[in-house]
Amino acid sequence: MRKFHQLLITILAFTLIMLTPTCFANKPKLLFVQTAQSGTVTKMSNYPNKYKLQLNNVTGYVTYFSDRPNRITGLMTTNDFVTYWNKGASSFAKDNPNAGLESVTINSLKKTKNVSFVFEISNPIYNHKNRTITYTAKPLNKNIRITKPIKLGYTSIFIDDVSGMIIGACENCGEW
Repeated sequence: MRKFHQLLITILAFTLIMLTPTCFANKPKLLFVQTAQSGTVTKMSNYPNKYKLQLNNVTGYVTYFSDRPNRITGLMTTNDFVTYWNKGASSFAKDNPNAGLESVTINSLKKTKNVSFVFEISNPIYNHKNRTITYTAKPLNKNIRITKPIKLGYTSIFIDDVSGMIIGACENCGEW
C-alpha cells in the first residue's frame, strides 16, 4: 500500500510539473490601441535619442484585445490604462512596451502626410482635463534622429502585449 501511495504521489507531481509550462504559456497577451486627433514628437534635450510623444484630444478609452485562441476584447478608460501601467508581475513599468505609431494629416488641398514610427514607450502622464497623454519615446531603430518637432495629425498607437496587467473593465479577467 505504501508503494502505491508513493507511486500515486510521483504521478501527480510529474503531471503537475508537465502541465505548469502549458498553463503559463496560454496566458492571454493583451494589445492596446489608443487614438488622438493630433500630437507632437519632440526631442528631449537632456537625453540622447529620447523623445516626448504627446497625443492631444485623446479618446477617453483605450481598446484592448488578445490574440487567438482567447479573443478577449474590451475598453478601459485612459485613466485606468495609465493607473494599471505599474501593476502586475510583468507590468509595462517593469518591461516598457513597444508602440507602433501611425499618423495622417489631411490639409485643405486634400494632400496627405503620413508619419510612422515604432517606439519603446514609458512614463505615461495623462491629463484628463486637457485630454492629453504624454510618453517618453525611444525609437527602436537606432538610426532615427528627430531634430525638429514633428506635428502629428489623426494618430493611432498600437501598444504591444502585456500579460501582467490587471484589467478592471474586463469580465472574467484578473491578473494573468
